[in-house]
Amino acid sequence: MVWRVVLGLVCLGLVASPSAMASDADELVLFRKYYVDFVKRTTQDMEPMLQAFYDAGRAIINSKHNTADLEAYAKMSIDVWQLRALVEIAQDTLLASVVETGIVIDTQAKPVVYVDSINRFPAPVLSLTRNITAAFAANKNEILSAAWVKMQPQVTDLAEAFKDWPGPYLKKQMQQGKPGKGDLPEEVVKLAAQVDKLVDVTLEYSGRIMDLRGEVAKDNSEYCIVLGQYVRNLTTLSAAATDAFMLVTTRQRLEMTKAKAEVTKDDHEIVDHYLEWRLKRYQEVLSLLEKQCNLLVEEQKTQCVSILSGFRYLHKKFEGIALSPEVNNK
Repeated sequence: MVWRVVLGLVCLGLVASPSAMASDADELVLFRKYYVDFVKRTTQDMEPMLQAFYDAGRAIINSKHNTADLEAYAKMSIDVWQLRALVEIAQDTLLASVVETGIVIDTQAKPVVYVDSINRFPAPVLSLTRNITAAFAANKNEILSAAWVKMQPQVTDLAEAFKDWPGPYLKKQMQQGKPGKGDLPEEVVKLAAQVDKLVDVTLEYSGRIMDLRGEVAKDNSEYCIVLGQYVRNLTTLSAAATDAFMLVTTRQRLEMTKAKAEVTKDDHEIVDHYLEWRLKRYQEVLSLLEKQCNLLVEEQKTQCVSILSGFRYLHKKFEGIALSPEVNNK
């Protein structure tokens, strides 16, 4: 797994960097360790949890299931996939912050803190873990009940992992209230507004589709399932765009600051590993949604095509920046 390679690089940076162990950098080094522990813990929770859920879905499809079982699984999958997406954004928000600590150690600049991104958590993760727990508790399907026995410890531990969010170092920086301001290329700044606008439009549209799903549930259960899967993938793609932009921002911060000393020498590779991984998944979900568009009635199909056009544009921009050593300010 990519995360194991990445954590190995971070750990090597912590051990092999005597300059980072000076007394004025101890706090920053401890935060980098907090990141390693958080990513390791949350990933080790997510992997078996998702596997148990996927296995349950396959078992339901292959068994003598009824439509109600499929509807229950489809509805649960919205929250489960959203939880995965939020955990990944949280991991990459910490990664961005870790990169900034390396820049601080290398350049002695004032710390840059991604306050808006950090403040997204932990509320939505804790809310989702509660929703998932309640959904499984109310479920009567034996396959899903058996899956929950495997999933429950991981869901509980994920909630626990976020209770200390975002760690002592970032809490202190945010309480001080005067973080540094990180420069970014003009193209990346403009891209931030485009990402925010498209994500807001998509989530508002997803809410309308969920309302429609409730209206058609009794008369057309199969289309209800299709709409549930559609919403699940729309919210996943929205999260993927937010996640990719965080990594694009981080990559450009490394390029612009030219921080390449002992602490940050591996950070370029770490960010590129994650960005490549996240963009690949972004493309997979985008391709899946393009196929789902064809299953929608005409009005929803038209809106689907329009929204996906925006996400294709963002993906192209992300890839362009990722493949470029530095974005021009033109």
